[in-house]
Amino acid sequence: MEGEEVPPEAAPSSASPLDVIRKVAGYLIDGKCFDLYLSGHFTDLDCLKMLIINGLNLAMLAGGAIVKVPQLVNIFASKSVSGISETSQLIEFYSAGLTVAYNLLVGNPFKTWGEMAFITVQQAILILQYWSYAKKGNLVLRASFIFSVVGIVYILQNGLFPEEYLWALGLSPTPIIIVARMPQVIMNFQQGHTGLQSVVTAAANFLGNIARVATTLAQVDDPVMLTSYVVCTVINGVLFFQIVFYWSATKAVLAKEKKEKDKESKKKK
Repeated sequence: MEGEEVPPEAAPSSASPLDVIRKVAGYLIDGKCFDLYLSGHFTDLDCLKMLIINGLNLAMLAGGAIVKVPQLVNIFASKSVSGISETSQLIEFYSAGLTVAYNLLVGNPFKTWGEMAFITVQQAILILQYWSYAKKGNLVLRASFIFSVVGIVYILQNGLFPEEYLWALGLSPTPIIIVARMPQVIMNFQQGHTGLQSVVTAAANFLGNIARVATTLAQVDDPVMLTSYVVCTVINGVLFFQIVFYWSATKAVLAKEKKEKDKESKKKK
């Protein structure tokens, strides 16, 4: 009838639990594989490969978000950077940052390299910690580092880097990784301990690089990134096994340092 209020359209029904599960599963498998698994067929090799690779991608992103946290916490708690090479930390920042820049410029999917963005941020925090707690510092080195980072960001952000040489930008972290890690590797051999380097961080780096080799082979046709990840795997493997090998010696050194600090504190009181 005229004048009667037209009833509002029925609100759309909320998503069913199955739809929610399908949406969440979409981060790991496509709709076809979801339907196969739902019907009890778990033997499809392509679906299994997709599940494993995407699972590794998510694990890498999650791990990258926290990989440096144990080391950052150790340094903050002890107010010490014993056994840590400043040069290694500065160069490692370059390596992670250039990897992020390269992948952004060539358009590789974030899920295949995103942990490097998180690592870049954490590495910046670690460098600031080092500068805060180190008793001595090379001001020229630090000023050069800051100016070079600003310069590189300016060049890349304004499109001044030649596109035909992007491969060189992508490969640049490879020698940087070697240079960054070698001072730490050599220092560990020379001092016979690994200081406050975190075994959790080292293990995560090593295992993460192995995973990235696998995901790059499976999802990205990029020999530049593959080369970088293989080199990282070898170098981080050496550092991890050094921490394991020098475990007892490191505990003794840190205990001695703590004892000396406690004595100094008592004298001041």
